[in-house]
Amino acid sequence: MAGPLSSDLRERIVLAYEEGDKTRGEVAELFQVGRASVNRLVRRYRETGSVEPSPHGGGKPRKMTSRGEKVLRALVEERPDATIVDGHQDPGRFDRRGRASGVGQEVASTTDCG
Repeated sequence: MAGPLSSDLRERIVLAYEEGDKTRGEVAELFQVGRASVNRLVRRYRETGSVEPSPHGGGKPRKMTSRGEKVLRALVEERPDATIVDGHQDPGRFDRRGRASGVGQEVASTTDCG
C-alpha cells in the first residue's frame, strides 16, 4: 500500500474526472492510482466539497493508567538494566505474573511474558 496522496494530487484527480472527458478508470491510469482511490476522492468531493482526508479516528485506548506509568517509570529509573525475567525473580517486588506489588493491571500489560 502506497502512502497518502498529496492534496495537490487529490485535487488534480478530481478535476480530471469532473471535466467529464475521462472515465474513473482512465483517470486512475493517468495518475497511477487505484480506481477505488478515484472513486473515494470523487465521492468525498461531491459529499463534502473537499478532497482532504478525514481526521484520524483515534486508535486503541491506552492499556496502562497514568498511575501504572508512574510506577513503571520509577521501576525503570531504579533499575534501568532490569529485564522481565528479573521482575519474576524478585518475589518481594513483583507477583507471579510480573506485576509490581500493589499495582495490578497497570504494569501487567507492559511486563506480560506472553
